[in-house]
Amino acid sequence: MARSSYGAFQAMNGADLQITVLRALDQDRPDAALAVLRPLLAHHLGVRQVELLLANYQLTELRPIQHPDDRVVHLKTPAGQAFSTQRPVTLLVNPEAAVYLPVSIRGDRLGVLELILPAEPTPAVLEELGQLATVIAYALQAASRQSDAVHHAARPHRLTLAAEMQWQLLPGTGCRAPEYEVAGHLEPAHHVHADNFDWSQDGEQLQLSITDGATHPRGQVASLLTTLAVTALRNARRAGLGIADQVRLADQAVYAHHGGQRYMSTMLIGIDLGSGAVSAVRAGSPRLLLLRDGQVLLPPLIDQLPIGMFEGTEYIEEHFTLAHRDRLLLVSDGIHAATSPAQERF
Repeated sequence: MARSSYGAFQAMNGADLQITVLRALDQDRPDAALAVLRPLLAHHLGVRQVELLLANYQLTELRPIQHPDDRVVHLKTPAGQAFSTQRPVTLLVNPEAAVYLPVSIRGDRLGVLELILPAEPTPAVLEELGQLATVIAYALQAASRQSDAVHHAARPHRLTLAAEMQWQLLPGTGCRAPEYEVAGHLEPAHHVHADNFDWSQDGEQLQLSITDGATHPRGQVASLLTTLAVTALRNARRAGLGIADQVRLADQAVYAHHGGQRYMSTMLIGIDLGSGAVSAVRAGSPRLLLLRDGQVLLPPLIDQLPIGMFEGTEYIEEHFTLAHRDRLLLVSDGIHAATSPAQERF
């Protein structure tokens, strides 16, 4: 059984199987991922069992895309290890093998593909299966715009309306390219305030931003304020404006709507991927920490007014340079102003 199954895989080759799977997923209903994958992988690989496990918003557990309430997979399991490390995990159960493959897109972790194979896969087959899992990730991301199946698995609890609005604004949980890796996290997941993060890369420019409700609104008021500010920042960015002008446009948008009664703190940084040159504006409470050679540094950015506080505020763009392997941490005051039970500051 093992020889014939892997023989079929090699005869078809991994690229052909990936195209076959992608076409089948594209031609079926957007919520039919498992219904498509199970017969295809059984036929071409002799796979006895296929399961798609998707991560919740907190990235603390995995649940099956089909009947998500029936099973909870924690991160200390082999599936959780594959998700956390972003590396395949193989567990031998003679004569079969359980294989867990991260389902991710450029560092945006969606979940894990769980397969029961007739025998332990060779390194070459395991590599091809990993690429297949990436193809499935792209299909899932497209399907999530047309079906709620992916969202059901990611939320064991109902989101508030405010949280729903906030999560729809986020760019994802991570992004990876040859020059950088980016990750973002928002807590609490189901009841949010006005905090948000965003990123975008265009050509040699990587832009990161974090917003924080300076007046600490909650519920739908917070989400509407965040939506206005983040959308204004994106609108200015997509128009090709510089960092300072993006903040000015968002400042005008928030002030025009709230007249200074509500305002947002924000930090924008733009990184030239070729030179490491950074342009930055810190308007309000977010903080930027830089880890370099084992030391935590605080780039000396000046305190500028939050956006929307006053009409016609001018913002100054500041500059510094990153070195190879530097790490940046952008945090809202929900992090840097937090205290532990022992009253220790972050």
